[in-house]
Amino acid sequence: MIIRLSNKTIYIFLLFIIFAASYSENIIHNISIIGTEFTSPELVRVNSRLEEGSQFSYSSLEDAVKSIYSLGNYEDVRLLASPGPYGYDIEIRVKENLKLDNIKYEGNHKLKDSELEKTTGLFQGEFLSKYLLFSSIQKIKKKYTEKGLFSVDVKYELEKS
Repeated sequence: MIIRLSNKTIYIFLLFIIFAASYSENIIHNISIIGTEFTSPELVRVNSRLEEGSQFSYSSLEDAVKSIYSLGNYEDVRLLASPGPYGYDIEIRVKENLKLDNIKYEGNHKLKDSELEKTTGLFQGEFLSKYLLFSSIQKIKKKYTEKGLFSVDVKYELEKS
């Protein structure tokens, strides 16, 4: 009777160890943020919706990338997941978009700078994404078309300061 009880105890103990080991392998152990210069790492962490100690899944990583990218502050978002003895270590690498420091309009004889600023909605200190650049160009072309000027060429130049 004593031997059977100890065998059951050992069996239950082994099941517990196996379950605990497999559980710890499927949780997020650590999250680190790399690449923030103008934004805070906490902004990235909160918008990733990933939490240390929560269940790990590849779909949650995909959702995190989409959520962080949708902020419009980042040109590139990458997540690296490394399995470790206590779960997955997640590294979130971001590359921030350029910040708009100065806007200068040149060659615009039919529209004033103030009209173009109002049209584009761009402002100093804003993160400048490729989408924002493209949509601003389209808005300027549309504004010139409304003024009866159809063959307008709009170009931009970016300078790092």
